[in-house]
Amino acid sequence: MTNHVAGVNIQVTAQDPIPEKPVEAVKPVVKPIETPKLDSNYSKCAGLDIGTMNIISSRQNGPNVEYKRIRDVFIDLTKDQVKMLKLSGETSYITKDDICYVLGDDAATIANIFGRQLRNPLTKGVISPGELEAMSVLSVMVGEVLGKSPEGGICVVSSPGDPVDSDFDVIFHQAVITDIVSNYGWNVTTASESTALAYAECADNDFSGLCLSFGAGMTNISLVFKTIEALKFSVSRGGNWIDSQTAKSCGKLPSQICAIKEKGLDLLNPVGREQSALVIFYKHLIGYAIYHFIQNFRKLQGNIEIPKEIPCIIAGGTSLPKNFINLVKNEINKNNGFPFPISEVKLASDPLNSISRGLLILSQNS
Repeated sequence: MTNHVAGVNIQVTAQDPIPEKPVEAVKPVVKPIETPKLDSNYSKCAGLDIGTMNIISSRQNGPNVEYKRIRDVFIDLTKDQVKMLKLSGETSYITKDDICYVLGDDAATIANIFGRQLRNPLTKGVISPGELEAMSVLSVMVGEVLGKSPEGGICVVSSPGDPVDSDFDVIFHQAVITDIVSNYGWNVTTASESTALAYAECADNDFSGLCLSFGAGMTNISLVFKTIEALKFSVSRGGNWIDSQTAKSCGKLPSQICAIKEKGLDLLNPVGREQSALVIFYKHLIGYAIYHFIQNFRKLQGNIEIPKEIPCIIAGGTSLPKNFINLVKNEINKNNGFPFPISEVKLASDPLNSISRGLLILSQNS
């Protein structure tokens, strides 16, 4: 069935061929839910979105949801550098032997000062295999945003889908994250971050939607129909891939490109060489994600039938630049053979926090 949504006329580069790797077919997630009713037990529930760029927790506080965030990066400093900077009491850091590891947003600022590359506990959405300090740093970060569990506390933690374009799985990552959160006393379960997006944003559509979470390390994709995961997977490209490719093209560090991007970027009106290069790779990433969804959906098309049009929901830090949604609309329109009708393409109500909120909803209904 041909489907169109209102879009813009932009060309996207040719996509890479899809490798032969299976994706997960239809399986239930949890029982269908209604809008959560607030009660005192909800204070024992939490959602925790652990991404390559941000770690975000969500907790119920009366009628409101409170979020805490820390940037999922760190940098190592010598004692002399620490003395030079005179780290304040508000700076998140840990010391080990003669090295100080500065965490979060302060690490990003310091990286630009010293012209250093940031270090990441996560790479492409999972624990960095080459980072010896990754687990120690992650444990401290989780403690800062989540804290110790109340008695009987339940936390649902985000987990990426298995990538269709890389030869690794998420089993080790899930085990490490579960262990870290459990050490703070929480009863832990995991859920796909893109499926959590459906719980946060698709209540008005019977919890049905095509959900894409464009993160820093990878892009997670779920097709959810009435709380059931019809399809979920990831591609191992995201905002960091954009930064590294742009940096190579412009002769800069990825951290410098990330800073340029975060100062403000209009994907239809780039200014200067670096922004123009960023737009090229943004277009490619969006096309790459949509291409892989179409190909993987077609592999299972005989087993999946979407009886009505559903929305396409976009979230994640990589989706924040102006006109990102227009590029997604254009890519869907470009594929005249898109396999089912899309009612609308829209940005999540809170692109950075929606996944954490969806995980909180799952924890309240587990």
